[in-house]
Amino acid sequence: MISRVHRAVGRDAERRRIKQVIDGAQHGTAGVLVVQGEAGIGKTTLLNDAAVAAADFALLRVQGAEFEAGMPYSVLHQLCSPRLALLPTLPDPRRRALEVAFGLRAGPAPDRFLLGLGLADLLSAVAPTLCLVDDAQWIDLESSEALAVAARHLSTEAVAVLVAVRAESPNCVPFRGLPVLRLGKLSNADSWLVLSASLPAPLDIQVRDQILAESDGNPLALTELSQVAGPTGMAGGFGLPATVSAPERVEHLYRDRLATLPESSRTIVLIAAADPTGDPALQWRAAAAIGLDWSANLPAVDSGLIDIGTRVRFRHPLVRSAVYQSAEPAERRLAHAALAQATDESAEPDRFVWHRARSVVPPDEVVSADLERAAERARARGGAAAAAAFLERAVAMTADCRRRYELALQATTARHAAGDLSGALALLASAELNATNDTERAWTAMKRAEVGFDHRHDIEHARMLWAAAEELGRHDAKAASAAYLQALVALCLSEGLDGYQLGCEVAQAVHSGQNTRGGRLGIADSVLQALTTAMKSGRAQAVPVARTAVAMIRDSDDQGGYNLVWAWIVCCLSWDDDSWLTIVDRHVAALRAAGRLAEMNDALNYRAMAHLHTGELDQAQTLLDEAEALRAVTGAADRHYVELALAAWRGDLKVVDRLCNEHLKVAADHREARAVASATYASVMGYNSTGRYDLALEAAEVYLGHDMLCFHVYIPQELLEAAAHTGRLDLANRLLGQIAEHAVAAGTSWSLGIERRCRALITNASGAEELFVESAKYLTASRAPLQLARTELLFGEWLRRRQRRSEARPHLRDAFTVFSEAGAEQFAVRAARELRASGEVPRRAASGIGNLTAQELAIARSVAAGATSKEVAAELVLSPRTVDAHLRHIFGKLGVTSRRQIRGAMAHLTGSGDN
Repeated sequence: MISRVHRAVGRDAERRRIKQVIDGAQHGTAGVLVVQGEAGIGKTTLLNDAAVAAADFALLRVQGAEFEAGMPYSVLHQLCSPRLALLPTLPDPRRRALEVAFGLRAGPAPDRFLLGLGLADLLSAVAPTLCLVDDAQWIDLESSEALAVAARHLSTEAVAVLVAVRAESPNCVPFRGLPVLRLGKLSNADSWLVLSASLPAPLDIQVRDQILAESDGNPLALTELSQVAGPTGMAGGFGLPATVSAPERVEHLYRDRLATLPESSRTIVLIAAADPTGDPALQWRAAAAIGLDWSANLPAVDSGLIDIGTRVRFRHPLVRSAVYQSAEPAERRLAHAALAQATDESAEPDRFVWHRARSVVPPDEVVSADLERAAERARARGGAAAAAAFLERAVAMTADCRRRYELALQATTARHAAGDLSGALALLASAELNATNDTERAWTAMKRAEVGFDHRHDIEHARMLWAAAEELGRHDAKAASAAYLQALVALCLSEGLDGYQLGCEVAQAVHSGQNTRGGRLGIADSVLQALTTAMKSGRAQAVPVARTAVAMIRDSDDQGGYNLVWAWIVCCLSWDDDSWLTIVDRHVAALRAAGRLAEMNDALNYRAMAHLHTGELDQAQTLLDEAEALRAVTGAADRHYVELALAAWRGDLKVVDRLCNEHLKVAADHREARAVASATYASVMGYNSTGRYDLALEAAEVYLGHDMLCFHVYIPQELLEAAAHTGRLDLANRLLGQIAEHAVAAGTSWSLGIERRCRALITNASGAEELFVESAKYLTASRAPLQLARTELLFGEWLRRRQRRSEARPHLRDAFTVFSEAGAEQFAVRAARELRASGEVPRRAASGIGNLTAQELAIARSVAAGATSKEVAAELVLSPRTVDAHLRHIFGKLGVTSRRQIRGAMAHLTGSGDN
C-alpha cells in the first residue's frame, strides 16, 4: 500500500494552495478551487489530502460517473442527500426548486439559479464544511450549473469547495472562471521518488529509466505499474511506445488486472461499472438477480479495483472505464439487464429504461417508445443533453424508418439546443438517411442550415438558410412563417450588406403571401409581418403590427415559440423597452432551466445589452464573461458586438478602437453589415462621450448610406448629436426626419425622450429649452437612465453656454452622478468638466466604507493589502474586468483616484492602519 505522503510527492505547492482555501473556510471566508489535470495525474490524491487536512470539517463528497453524465440532477442529489432533512429550513423558493429537482414535489423545471442558491444554503448549513467533487467532467450539466452558482455565491460562509476535473467538456462550462489549480507532470526526480517508494525490491537502472520515460510524469502510472508488474516484468511487459499516453497505458493495466479475477468477480465489477450511483444495495440486488453471491466481489476488493463502504467506489475513474470498455457486448447487456431488474421502475423510470435499453439487442419498439417518453421527462426537467441521449438510443432501438426519421430529427434538435453542434450534425445524417419524402427532406435541410448558421454567421450560410426556408415553405405551409422569418432575420440583421438588399427584395413576396394566406396569426407570422412591413413601407408603418407581436411574445407561456432576436426586432420597431426587459429576463431564465446552451450565447448577449440600456454595466460584463465561456465549448459564432458597446459606454476607447478594427476587418472579409453597424455605433458614441464630434462623423462615414434595421434606435441619434455640434445641419435634419417619424409613431417614453432631445439639438434657442425639459420628463418614465443622464448633460451644456450657470449645475450634477455610479467614465469626465466650468467642484458619492457594497468592500480590502486585479478575481471568483469595473466605483465612493490611495483611505475611514 502506497502511503498518502509518498503519493503526494512533488505536490507541495499545490497542497499549500489547497490548505489556504481550507484555512480561509476555517476562518469564515468561503473558497473554491478547480483542480485540473489529466487522468492519473494526482487530482484524487490531492482531494484525499484535503480531507485529511480538514479532519474537523463536515465532509460532503461526490464523484461523477461517465454513464450518469446525461441524467439531470443526479450528482446534485447525491451531494445533498446527507442534508435533505435540512430542506424545510431553506427559504421557500430555493426549497421548492430543490424538491422539484429531486422529484419530491411536482412542478415546472426548476430555476438553475435558485437551485444553486439552495445548494449554497445546504453547504453552509453545517460549519465548517468541505465539499469534494471528483471527476467533474462526468457530472451532469444541471448539477454542474448548480454547484458553480453555489460556489460563486459563497462568501463569508465556512465552506471550502474543491472540484477535480480531468478535461474540458460541455458539462464543465459552468466551472469556467473559477480559480484553477492545474496539475502538471512530475519531474524525473520526483517520479523516481514515487517509483522507488512503491517498489518492493531494488530496480535495475535500465528498467527504471524506461519506466520513468513511459510513465511521462504520471504518478498513478508509476505506482500502479510498479505494483502489478514487479521489477522483472516492467521493461518487457510494459515497454509500450513512448507516444502512447499514460492514461491509455493505465487503462490497459486495469484490463489486465481484471482478467486475473474469477468470472463471477468480473461480472460483479462490471455491474458496478455500469451503475453510476454506486449504491451497494442496488448492486447487491442486481447480482442476486443473475444468481451471484455478493461475496464474489472480494477478489476485486483485494486486488484494489474497487472499495466498498457506504458506496461502491472505484480506486480511480480509469478503472470504471477500463472495466466497462473491456467487457464483451453480451457481458454489458447482462450487467444492464441485472441493474434494470434491480431498479424500481416506478421510483426511477429514467434509470430503469436506460438500463433496459442497454440490455436488449435492437430493434425493440417498446423500449424505443419508453426512451422517447424518458426524453420528454428529461426535457420537462431541464435536461436537453439527457433528452438527446435518450432520443439517440431510441433511434437505434427502432426499425421503423418513419420513427427513425422523427426521433433522429428530435435528437438533432436536442443536441443543437444543448450546444453540441457537431453531435447535432452527426444525428442529422441519420434523419436524412431515413427521410422518405420531399417534406421530410426539406425539414432536414432546414435543420442543417440552422446548425450551420449557428456555427458560422456568414452570408453563405444565411443564403443557405433562405434557400432551405423556401424549399420548406413549398412543402409545409404551417412551418413557412417561422422558417422564412429565421432566414430573413439572418439575411437582414446578421450578415452582409448584400444580405440586407436580398432581404428587402424577398420581403415584398413574403408580405404578399401573408395577405393571401389569411387565418389567425401566430408569433412568427406577426413578427414576420412587422419585419416585412418595415422593409416594404417603413418603420413607422410597422409600429402597430410590431406592438401586436410584442404583446403576443410577452403574453406567451411558450419560450420555445420565439427567440430573442425576434423579440428584439419588434421591441425596437415599437420602441418598447419595458416589454423588452421583461421578455429577455424571462427568456434567459427559461433557457437556463431547459439547458438550451446553443441559444444561451445569444441570450446572454441580449441580456447584457439590456443591462447596458438600464445602466448596469458591471452586470453586463458578468454575462459577457459567461457567454465567452459558453462559446469556447459550443463553438457558437460571435463577433463581440455587445462587448464593443460596453467598452464604448465605459469609455475604454483603446478597447473600442481595437475591437472596431477587428469588426471592420470582418466586414471587409465577409461583407458583414452588423460588424459595420456595431463598430460605427461604438466609435461614434465613444467620440461623442469625449465631445470630439468631428471624429465621430468621420467614423460614421462607412455607415452613412446604409440602413441597418437592427441599429435604427441606436445609431441615428448618435450621428445627429455629432452632426448638430459640427454644423452639419443638413445631415442633422435628415436624420431627425428618420428618427421623428418612427419615434412619434411609437409614442413611448423612450422614443419620445430621444426624439425631443434630438430635436432640441437643432432647434433655435427659444424652443430648445422646452424640448430638453420634455426629453428629461419622458426619459425619466423610461428604463434608460444613461439616456436620461445624456439629456441632462446636453441640457446643462446648453444652459452653461448661455451663461445660465446656476441653472446648469443641477442638470450637470445629476448627469455626473449617474455616469460615475454606472462606470461610464468618459461621460462622467465630460460632465465633471462642464460642472467645473459652471463654478462647482464635482463630487462623487459621499466617501465612506458604509457606501461600499459587500463585494466592493472585499475588493477594497484585497487591493489595500497589495493584491492585483487578477489575484482579487481569483480570490472572489470574478473576472479581472469585473474587478476593475468595481474599482472605478470604489474610487468614487472612497474619494480616491488610484489603487495606491485605497489603503490610506481604508485606514483613515476605519481609524486603523490594519486592513
